[in-house]
Amino acid sequence: MFGSCASSKKVALMVAAMRRRGPDDSDIWTDGTSGLSLGHARLSIIDLSSAGHQPMILDLGHAGRLVIVFNGEIYNYKELRRELEAQGARFNTHSDTEVILWGWKIWGKETPKRLRGMFAFAIWDDSKKVLTLVRDRLGIKPLLWSYNKNGVIFGSSLKAMLASCEVPRSLNTQALYDYLLQGAVLQPRTMIKDVLSLEPGTMKEFKVSSKVLKCESYKIEIEEGASERYWRLERDEKMTCELAGMSYEDQVKVTRQKLEEACQYHLIADVPVGSFLSGGVDSTAITALMTRLSGEQIKSFSIGFSKETGMQDELSEARIAAQHIGTDHTEVVLTGKDVSDYFDDFIETLDQPSVDGLNTYWVSKVTRQSGTKVALSGLGGDEIFAGYDHFRWAFDKKPEGFSDIKGILGRMWLLLYRQLPYSRHPFEQCRHLMPLKESLVTLRRFMSEQQLQKCLVPEMQKNVNLNHLLVYADSLHMSRDDRMLQITQYECTHYLLNTLLRDADALSMGHGVEARPIFLDHFLVEHAFSLPATSKWRGTIPKAILKDATKDLLPANFFTRRKTGFTLPTHYWVEHELNEYYCDAIDQARHFNCFDQDFLKALKNNQGSKRIRRVMWQVLVLIQWMSIEKVCIE
Repeated sequence: MFGSCASSKKVALMVAAMRRRGPDDSDIWTDGTSGLSLGHARLSIIDLSSAGHQPMILDLGHAGRLVIVFNGEIYNYKELRRELEAQGARFNTHSDTEVILWGWKIWGKETPKRLRGMFAFAIWDDSKKVLTLVRDRLGIKPLLWSYNKNGVIFGSSLKAMLASCEVPRSLNTQALYDYLLQGAVLQPRTMIKDVLSLEPGTMKEFKVSSKVLKCESYKIEIEEGASERYWRLERDEKMTCELAGMSYEDQVKVTRQKLEEACQYHLIADVPVGSFLSGGVDSTAITALMTRLSGEQIKSFSIGFSKETGMQDELSEARIAAQHIGTDHTEVVLTGKDVSDYFDDFIETLDQPSVDGLNTYWVSKVTRQSGTKVALSGLGGDEIFAGYDHFRWAFDKKPEGFSDIKGILGRMWLLLYRQLPYSRHPFEQCRHLMPLKESLVTLRRFMSEQQLQKCLVPEMQKNVNLNHLLVYADSLHMSRDDRMLQITQYECTHYLLNTLLRDADALSMGHGVEARPIFLDHFLVEHAFSLPATSKWRGTIPKAILKDATKDLLPANFFTRRKTGFTLPTHYWVEHELNEYYCDAIDQARHFNCFDQDFLKALKNNQGSKRIRRVMWQVLVLIQWMSIEKVCIE
């Protein structure tokens, strides 16, 4: 907290709310004269001693102090330390936290550009009376903030923000639309009206603007500075030219080198490092690579579900991969009773509503029970190496004979799909008639904008923008010329950021486990972004260059097997073990004054229909979260 609102008691409540994220240590530091109070809950990974304690202070004598609270890991901290020592830095710890402090002293705001890792931190410069918030390039680590006349409140979780008592528990209506349309809140929005996410690759300053003496106490007035981008998700033109001049075989070799380098860095820790092993290409390649580079037997963890649901999981694929690699493998078969028994805890840990994340909750729970605090993850592989089916859209060609009427037909088919978001067939047949951006926003839909209007009470219907998702897509500043790059940028700044990474952080850290997504090492991302589209999607093969770069690590016939896919049978559990939860949630929803009564009646009475099944889990998670967090609608 920074400003008149700051107090050690309020920050203590925020720290207590983050105890599960940082169970190893905690503390608070307060500077009453500047109106600043910093708190930290620590998960000890690097420098396990008390020297790594936070908030951490660098006392510069007459030059003042630098104070930091930091969440994440800096993988190149040893190299940076040597460089800083050569420039006069004198270290008292072996932690990566102190490296950021000295970096800020010597390099200032150039420091984040030098950091290789995942991070969110707040750093206080006592001499300038400036607080700077910084978030990593891809948004792996969260950093939420809220600014009002009393100052600025910031933290790693929405639960901590609400615990401050400075943030009203008011639902963000636009975020509700996000969730009902796409199953996640689109950043920088959060589900709470007055709380925002700092955008990836961004720094934001707040400073003391004046002090007004009032009744023997100071009123601290805080001035909000502009946000500053230090990194963007763009293609490196020089690297693009270099890679375009190579043979495909040489591109494969360079990709392997980049993967090995990223993996080597992600293994840096003072605790054992395990792996989330789903059995897919990404997690299997990473697990095999980390085993080879570490020379140790890695603990791997997989989640499946009981077969009465009628759906198939990937446990057999993960088991084959684990046997081939030689990991110490643990697999868990979820039952509906497991999900029901821990459902409230899942919602508590989730932090914000999301249709995803239940698998991460359970694999993280099992991982921590094994004594493992760090697990490498394959998140990001599909996004940066073009693993999803719709990446083939990058190669769509304008059909002959449609030059004059393409726009009209495209708009007609887009209107049709907006009315029928679950019907893929007519959309897929004529999707090439629509602009790529409009095609992208139809992905992973739960409702159409028209359905969203119908499910809400009249007071909320009037604010629904029928171009809600297109407006969001416009804000992402995607490439206009390169279709592969445009799809990649959209996936990284939308689905990956808002669903996969947000859920992975909340649900792993909620169990005291640090999930590390190797594919989002920014050097690897820059390399993947600069690869030719035909190297990532080769003929009909998605992720071709990644597969060729890691094929020696994988089991025989790995790429010829039928892809199973992994989708938890949430609709089955809602209709069975979670049905009492579900019916109670629908009854509670009647009192929230947001959902149309006929819509709620249909949800309760038409269970089993395919159309209703798609939103049952979505609505259950939302209502249960609103009830637990006592969120209201103004």
